[in-house]
Amino acid sequence: MGSTDNANNISYAPLRNTDMFSLLKIIWNRKVTVLLIAFAFGLVAFLVNTCLLPKTYRSSFTAYINNRTDAASSKSEVLTSGDTTAAQSLTYTYAEILRSDPILEQAAEIIGLNYSELDLHRIVSTSIGENTQLVYVYVTMEFPDLAQEYANSLADIAPGYLEDIVEGTSMKIVSTPKYPTKPYEPNVRRNTAIALITGMLFGMLFVVVMQMMNTIIESKEELQDLFEIPVIGTIPNFSAEAGHSHGGKYGYGYGRKAADISPQEQQKS
Repeated sequence: MGSTDNANNISYAPLRNTDMFSLLKIIWNRKVTVLLIAFAFGLVAFLVNTCLLPKTYRSSFTAYINNRTDAASSKSEVLTSGDTTAAQSLTYTYAEILRSDPILEQAAEIIGLNYSELDLHRIVSTSIGENTQLVYVYVTMEFPDLAQEYANSLADIAPGYLEDIVEGTSMKIVSTPKYPTKPYEPNVRRNTAIALITGMLFGMLFVVVMQMMNTIIESKEELQDLFEIPVIGTIPNFSAEAGHSHGGKYGYGYGRKAADISPQEQQKS
């Protein structure tokens, strides 16, 4: 076939600059698309968290652990570093005992809570203050009043129960359980913020990939950047401009060398 067929079959690879400045320029030029994608992610996350996911509420109390009984502490007013270290190590023991089956079931029985052992372990959690003698106990349930009631039941029986098991120690409740006024989970603000950031990152990646896959040269500046050659001049597409003014479509025309035109075609023209 002639050179015309070869010209029609030419395809240009997506030769795009991939330096940081070019990527930032691509993202900035398509910032509306990036923001719309981020907004869509955030909106979906907000609706899912507020309308679909079940809400849970958390009530908690704080306990102070001492390696002495109240009677022994009243006789000895001096607290040594050894006493503090021993009490801090006891907090781990107390935290584990507070999540054992007997005390959880006993607290549930007092308020008439009919939960299985697995469910009780799921709703009760503990943590330990770093370098302190404090144990934090959390009760997370679907109903705020029930969460407070069960936390109060645990706080009532925990000191006597633990002192009977770990002899020579004592436990005091520092802060009592309060009624949770706001859901603990899902955290709508946090989850929506994470979705917005994720959507923005995805939007940036999307516009960059789409631009890298685009094989159309959209301006003479881009042509110069890609091939590093100067543009001597440009030829406007008059047929496209005329078609556009009459509501037509844009198009590209192909030129042919005079040597490729047959005598019959020359006579017709």
